[in-house]
Amino acid sequence: EEKVSRRKWVKYAGAGVVVAAIAGAGYYAAQPKPATTIPTATTPTPTATPTPTPKPREMTYYSWAYAPEIHQEHLDWFMQAYPNIKVSYVNLPAAQYSALMLPKFVAGEAIDVCTVNADDALPAWVAAGYILPLTKEEFPEVYNEYKPAMDTFVWETFTYKDVCYGLPYYSDYLGLMYNKEYLDKAGIDQPPTTWDELVDQCLKIKQKGILEYPLQLIMKAEWGLNFLWHALIYSRERRTGLLFDMDMNPVFNTPGSRFEEVLQWLRDCIVKWKIMSTKAFETGEGDGFKAFAAGEMAFHLAPNYRLQQANDPSLSKIAGKARGSLFPGGKKGEHGTCGWARCYSITRLGKADRDAQRKLLIFLGGKHEGKYKVAADWMIKKGLGQPYGELYGYQEIRDALTKYYLDPDLIREQRKLIIPMEGFKHRKTGEVIPWFMEWLIYNHPLIQKAASGDLKPIDALNDMANKWNELKKKYAK
Repeated sequence: EEKVSRRKWVKYAGAGVVVAAIAGAGYYAAQPKPATTIPTATTPTPTATPTPTPKPREMTYYSWAYAPEIHQEHLDWFMQAYPNIKVSYVNLPAAQYSALMLPKFVAGEAIDVCTVNADDALPAWVAAGYILPLTKEEFPEVYNEYKPAMDTFVWETFTYKDVCYGLPYYSDYLGLMYNKEYLDKAGIDQPPTTWDELVDQCLKIKQKGILEYPLQLIMKAEWGLNFLWHALIYSRERRTGLLFDMDMNPVFNTPGSRFEEVLQWLRDCIVKWKIMSTKAFETGEGDGFKAFAAGEMAFHLAPNYRLQQANDPSLSKIAGKARGSLFPGGKKGEHGTCGWARCYSITRLGKADRDAQRKLLIFLGGKHEGKYKVAADWMIKKGLGQPYGELYGYQEIRDALTKYYLDPDLIREQRKLIIPMEGFKHRKTGEVIPWFMEWLIYNHPLIQKAASGDLKPIDALNDMANKWNELKKKYAK
């Protein structure tokens, strides 16, 4: 047993006195003090300085006004996951979104993350330097995790010279929809698998007096027309190089080209077979859906997500009768179609730190806690197509899609056959083609005139080729 020295004893005894004194002080402090008692002076205990709450990191998010309440819900999820980041949300009218964003970019307005139309706005905004490149060094997960999981055509739409500029908001394709009731009345058992079969079925429906014009396409001079003629070309031959060679010289005006074949087919639908009316030239994408949902046509080519709305009783008179099928193929039966993608991108004008911007980008366009939470929510609530194949195996998504006659396996099959529009980047170098959208807009009246019979298809194509070469020369200066 250790012997305690006098010095140690005094030390420990003194400590005991102090402890007892503190304990006694605690006891007496709790009791009423006699009037004659002189209080013992004590040294006050220093008050700990509270740790200041970090100021929330603030950032801004812009999108077009499609289901803004869902965008806000996703941002609320994000802020719950990252309580020290505050996101302000601004939505702009969808039809004018790109036009309204441009002056904000020019003025240097603080925009951290925004949705981008990857088929037309993204090339222009990348060329102008507004969108932050997601380099392999700074965003390795984009290349290591999300690229392998993503549909190839979507990745190609987001990249220029092998550098990615966004993660998926949604992506879709032009699909075939039909009203099963009209096919049943005409004695047609299966939807068409080729364009010849589609014409035959339209003629049968017309001859039986069911509908005068069984087919209606979106041919108004707006964005839907661009995807229509691309899809009709790729369905006849599913490959790139049908419009431009590797040096981006036009080949679509070669006599007998797929583009000429498409323009002649559109003309025959209106002039020869009379299965489609010239009302198509006034029909935009939204108008086309309304007409289909009202039961005005048997066949419709539209964004695939519209099938969910066509079978929603609150939005459609034909709910329960609308069906989807593989896009009709040409004589080769390849069933190709044109697809598009929309992305979330970080802009160069944001004021938030890069870590906050990265977190929001990945949360919206990638995984959170091992799951594509935001992408899955868009599929379940709005039927929006997504490029991550894993999602089509989620049971909650399969249940939500089949409820509205969207077949998840058919969608996956069709998505493998998608080709994006060919002219938005250089086939050889991968560089942005800055005049592509200007050229597409120029083509609209030419396509309409060729389809109506007012202009020979080859003359329309030669005019388009001349315009392309003119713009190419202009932008080369």
